[in-house]
Amino acid sequence: MEGNAESWKEASVRFRGAVAEHGWIIALEGTRKPSGKLVTRKLATMQESSALAGASDGRYVVMTMQSVFEHKRSVTETVTVMFGHDGVWHAAGYFIK
Repeated sequence: MEGNAESWKEASVRFRGAVAEHGWIIALEGTRKPSGKLVTRKLATMQESSALAGASDGRYVVMTMQSVFEHKRSVTETVTVMFGHDGVWHAAGYFIK
């Protein structure tokens, strides 16, 4: 649970404004915990963009990974990172299916 809180703290300002820390922890626990430990993760796609649906213009990279977890053998994870005003890339979104 501590790692989930840390991931929220390292996320972009926009992400933290849209998702409360407690809500993020609950969401990750509900989606990742049943899957078990990560076995493998392989980058499938990576695309830069300056505009994303529902987000303000900025510098983004959207990555998809093909992942295998202990209890789920085929998972697609999508991670979006955003270049912040502080000159650092921050997580801006995470989806798993």
